[in-house]
Amino acid sequence: MGNLVINAQAVVHFNAGTYVINSMTMNGNSTIIVDSGPVVFKIAGVGQSTPLTITGQGVINSSFNPKNLQFVYGGTNELKLAGGDQTSSLVYAPNATASISGPRSFAGCR
Repeated sequence: MGNLVINAQAVVHFNAGTYVINSMTMNGNSTIIVDSGPVVFKIAGVGQSTPLTITGQGVINSSFNPKNLQFVYGGTNELKLAGGDQTSSLVYAPNATASISGPRSFAGCR
């Protein structure tokens, strides 16, 4: 279980599966592409003040089906979602706080 860091301009493709990671950081203009879903990231967040950070234009889920791209986190630390991403995903983090910023809209339920 490692920390996934996707640096600026990098493009990473994922096929259907469950990926258990400690944390995920996406830096500006990096891209995650969901080739087939569902892609589920289970995030542990051990020793991480921000276990999930997504910034700038980064996630592509061309099906726009939120079941095909999921982020699951059970901890209490803050998640940061920012930038101009146009995607559909499910973020399940019932104990965490979230910082959401950027020009796009965000829809969901609590």
